[in-house]
Amino acid sequence: MTINEILKTAKNIAVVGLSPDESKPSHYVSKFLQEKGYKIYPIYPKFDEILGEKVYRDLSEIKDKIDIVVMFRKGEFADVLIDEVIEKGIKTLWLQLGITNENAKEKALKNGVNFIQDRCIMVEYKKEFGAKFEIVQFSDPICTWCWGAEPVLRKLKAIYKNHLKLSFIMGGLVRDIREFSDPLNGIGGDINKTNASILAHWQEASRTHKMPVAKSGFHLFSDEFPSSYPQNIAFKTAEIQSEELAKELLREIRIATALRCEITSKPSVLVSLASKVGLDVAKFSSDLKNGEEEFYKDLELTRKYGVSGFPSFLVRNLQSGEEVLLRGYARFNDFKSVIENVLNLKLEIYEPKKDDILEYIGSNAAKIEIMEILNISENECDELVDTLIKNGKVKIVNELIYPLNSPSCRDGECLI
Repeated sequence: MTINEILKTAKNIAVVGLSPDESKPSHYVSKFLQEKGYKIYPIYPKFDEILGEKVYRDLSEIKDKIDIVVMFRKGEFADVLIDEVIEKGIKTLWLQLGITNENAKEKALKNGVNFIQDRCIMVEYKKEFGAKFEIVQFSDPICTWCWGAEPVLRKLKAIYKNHLKLSFIMGGLVRDIREFSDPLNGIGGDINKTNASILAHWQEASRTHKMPVAKSGFHLFSDEFPSSYPQNIAFKTAEIQSEELAKELLREIRIATALRCEITSKPSVLVSLASKVGLDVAKFSSDLKNGEEEFYKDLELTRKYGVSGFPSFLVRNLQSGEEVLLRGYARFNDFKSVIENVLNLKLEIYEPKKDDILEYIGSNAAKIEIMEILNISENECDELVDTLIKNGKVKIVNELIYPLNSPSCRDGECLI
């Protein structure tokens, strides 16, 4: 079997010598494997639990089927370990980087055991399944055209899957609305008139990008809450805990702003949204100062790249380092052309299927996002969603589709 096949088919990995010390390779490599969806079985002479998993004293204690044994001990220990691997019928023994044992290798191959040595399983995973290119959106949580870019970004992720790394740099659209001026859209001056002008601008933009926005009730800015910096800082603060949860928070801030007309610069609103996506609220609150520092670093990057409008997109080849900056709203074919013709990346493309619609809805989705991902008409999308509603799979709230696939949703509500 190739390394790709070994890693793709494996589910359970026993780690021999998994240290509780977070600075040790055995620890952070195992944590990485957990994050990629593998079940880890720590083998260590001490402790009852490491990385939230029960600790075993040796391989024979594990009753579950193990697919890979990864060894972080001196090479000679493989002489003993290979016999245990063969006895339990385990298909792969992996000696980490810097660890070799030719005798164990010979015995493994004679007994039909895949044997890998002197290679890091984390590095090999990244080589096989890691991102080949990155799209960095220069963004602001309250920017309507950034909200409008969601269908294209979700389509790119659905098609390129793990080949694509998606990141966000916060550009701080509004430092103080009382000093902000956008004469073209009538934004600036009196705050109440500005709020009305912003809503009109959003509704006009929505007719192009098709993401839903509120019809009325927009009152985001006031003398008490004149800035979008708090929303930017909230995202950077969340990133300290988890990049994925930070992206979920960004989505929730956009929904709360664009559809529910909440004042998302309010600390109480941001904390509530942080709790909703599963962030540790106490840590989130204590990390705000560090989040602010990270935000100002993002502002420096925004200036460095000469970005003055949002969204802008940096499309980067992670292998060569070559990058292209796209300014303003971009469509799927704009990205595809840059990826293939400028960055010269020839990547396997996944064709999204209608049967996987619930996967693409995720925690929520607008109709245009499903249409974009599946490349279907509005009528086709309506038919699919209507069927899901009739079958009790989804509901629609504020023009967004939400799944009803469990008795208790993340908000702590019982869904009936």
